[in-house]
Amino acid sequence: MTKTFAFVLARPTLASLLGEEAGAFSHFVVRGAEAADLERLAQREAEVEATPWGEAAFADALRVGRPVLVLENPSDPEGFAAWAAYMPVLDEAELLIFGVRRDMQRRGLATRFLRATLRALQAEGCGVVHLEVRRSNAPAIGLYEKLGFKTSGLRKGYYLVNGRREDAILMRLDLAPAASEPAA
Repeated sequence: MTKTFAFVLARPTLASLLGEEAGAFSHFVVRGAEAADLERLAQREAEVEATPWGEAAFADALRVGRPVLVLENPSDPEGFAAWAAYMPVLDEAELLIFGVRRDMQRRGLATRFLRATLRALQAEGCGVVHLEVRRSNAPAIGLYEKLGFKTSGLRKGYYLVNGRREDAILMRLDLAPAASEPAA
């Protein structure tokens, strides 16, 4: 069962999701992707990912109701700076795609955007987030570990990169209940 997450529709600013932690990125807006974004999403994804989603994959995600978020500065002619797609199932979610435009990397944007996404998921009642990452993607693994993800498994030969198989590291983050929810 997939549920609609309210924050996707609300178009919050990064500052509203993170408070003062948003810092220099407070002018960025988080919004749900739209059909008009698909070509650029696929283009941006291909620029930074060895196994990118194409336009059809993003379209399929939207078609079946999976949230696809974009982080954008409305005054930036280059378009959105980061994107994320995930699949909520009951009280868990799988982070399917997470990317940051190459010229926006190494500035703390990924940390802030992922943290905002996790907080929004938590506020919507998500208790666990799963993901998989290529074993060779050290920057992504470092980001996920910094935010508390732990290795939970391995999928041998899962990715096909340049004609060679690469393992996927499975990671999991247990989110604390949102402050408004009583602990079980």
